[in-house]
Amino acid sequence: MTRFDFYLSNYSFKKPENLSVDTLREKVEHLSKDCEFIRSYEEKIYRHPSIYEEKFIDDWDLVNMHNPEFVELIGRDHQFMLQIIIDQSIHTDIENELVIKLLDDHSSTNVNGLLCLHEINDIDTTFCIYTKNDWFQFHRYFLGLYPIDEEYYASRCEIYFPRLHFHYNISNTLKSLEGGLSNFSQKITFCLTKLNDDFSLCFNPSNIVDSLREFTSICGYETTNEGNIKRKEDLTFDFVDNEGNQESIYCEPHIKLSKSDNKGDTHYYFNRIYFHVGGYPNVANGNSMIGHIGNHL
Repeated sequence: MTRFDFYLSNYSFKKPENLSVDTLREKVEHLSKDCEFIRSYEEKIYRHPSIYEEKFIDDWDLVNMHNPEFVELIGRDHQFMLQIIIDQSIHTDIENELVIKLLDDHSSTNVNGLLCLHEINDIDTTFCIYTKNDWFQFHRYFLGLYPIDEEYYASRCEIYFPRLHFHYNISNTLKSLEGGLSNFSQKITFCLTKLNDDFSLCFNPSNIVDSLREFTSICGYETTNEGNIKRKEDLTFDFVDNEGNQESIYCEPHIKLSKSDNKGDTHYYFNRIYFHVGGYPNVANGNSMIGHIGNHL
C-alpha cells in the first residue's frame, strides 16, 4: 500500500496582489473541506511552524489569527476554519524547500503532495492540491505509476473513480491482462479517468453507437459495442442493486487496450475494459458499471 502525505505549502499562504476578503473566505472554505476530506481517508497533513509567519491578509500574519481584529476582518467562521486547517495539522521540522525536493522522490511506498490555498508558481502542478478534484487526479496519477498488485489497484479504483461502479471480481479479471497489470496500469487509469470525467459529455441514451464514437475521439482509444448478440451471456455480469438483489447487466461497450504502457513495445494486445453506460437508478446510483478489465472475453 502506498502512503500519501500532504504538506501545507507556506508559499501558497502568502497574500497575493489584489486579494479581496470575499475571495479569501471562499478559498479558506474550499481548503477546509479538502482537509476534512483528506483526513477522512486517514492521510496525514503536515505544517512547518514557519507558516505562522506568512502575511495572510493586509498586515496580518498567521500567528495573529486569534487576534480579535483579525477575526473581525475575515469573520469568526472562517477564522475557525483556518484554525482547524493549520493548528490541527501535524508539526514537522522538514522545511519548505526540502519538502519541494521530496516531491520528486516518490516511490510505491510513499508519495508526497502540497496542499495549497493560493496558486503557486515554479512547482509541478501534479503535486499541488487546490481542490478535491485535484486530489482525485493526484491519486489516479500515482495509481497508474504504482498499481502495486491487482487487489490494491481494484480497491483504489473504487475510491478514485466515484462516478464508476466496479464489479466485485475486478481484482481477478485484472489478473487475466495479457502482459500483466504493471504494463497497462497507466493506460487503464487514463481510460477510467475519461469514463469517470468525460463520458457524460458525449452520452446520448437514444444513440449509444454515436456516443461511443464520440467518446473514442475524446479518449483516444477505440470504444465500440460488441455487435454479436450470441456473446451476450459472456458479457453479462451480476451487480447488486439497492435492495441487495442481483441484477444481471449486459456490459456490451468496451474500450480496446491494444498497446501497453511501454513505448518500445510493438506487440498487439487483446485487452479490454467492458462496461455498461449506467442509467439504472437502483443499481450503482445510475453510474456506469465496469464489468471486466482484462483479456478479451
